[in-house]
Amino acid sequence: MSKKINKNTTFKKSPTLFPNRFPFWARLKFGKKRTTLVIDEDTAYDKQKKKMVEGFVHRESTSVKHKDYEEISPNPDKDKKESMFLKRPKKTPKHLFEPHNKTLDMPNSLIERYKNNNNKK
Repeated sequence: MSKKINKNTTFKKSPTLFPNRFPFWARLKFGKKRTTLVIDEDTAYDKQKKKMVEGFVHRESTSVKHKDYEEISPNPDKDKKESMFLKRPKKTPKHLFEPHNKTLDMPNSLIERYKNNNNKK
């Protein structure tokens, strides 16, 4: 016996739950699901909708050393031996983020630097 689906039925994705305190680790849904450090909330331009939407300010992480990148020590990912570096902050719409699938440590230096972003209203 098969179930019939009403054509008027709409399926909504469940909202993605993120921590309510900054900073936190997340993954970007585009590309290779890169690890990123979310540091604040702000509006961002959505290229698909061609308008401003709710977004996150984030710093993407990489293992490539560059003069503009900030090295994080100790490395939050205990499974990797190479250092982790953070790129400059960018604004991206919230729908392009998903919770991180690994438990990464948060260095105290980053917590201290971005903890004031939690007091905004």
